[in-house]
Amino acid sequence: MTKDNNVTLNVLKRFLDFTYGIKSMLELEDVVVYLAIMAKKYDTPEMRKACEHLMSDMLNKDTVVAALLFSVKHEFCTLKKEAVRFAKSLNIDTLKSLEDFQKLYQNNELMLELL
Repeated sequence: MTKDNNVTLNVLKRFLDFTYGIKSMLELEDVVVYLAIMAKKYDTPEMRKACEHLMSDMLNKDTVVAALLFSVKHEFCTLKKEAVRFAKSLNIDTLKSLEDFQKLYQNNELMLELL
C-alpha cells in the first residue's frame, strides 16, 4: 500500500490470488500486513483469519512490538492475544530493549495487558 492507502498492483494481485485459491499464505509473507488491511477493508473474513494466523506464526522478538501496535490499530484480536502472549514470554529487560518499545507506552490498555 502506498502512503495514501492506495493498493499497489502487487498487493492487489496477491489479494486476488489468495481469494481465488491460487496461492497459499506462506507465499504471501512479504505482503501479509497489507493483505490483512485489505481483508478488513473489504470484509473478507477467511483472508483476515489467514493473515492473523500467518502474522502470529511470524512473531519473534523483532516483530512483536509492531504486531502489538498493528493488532490494536486494526482490531485484530487473535493477533493481539498471540503477540501479548509472546511478549510476556520474554524477560522484561529484553522486552524493554526492543526497538519501538517506547511506542507501547502510548497505549495504556496494552501496557496493562503486558504486565
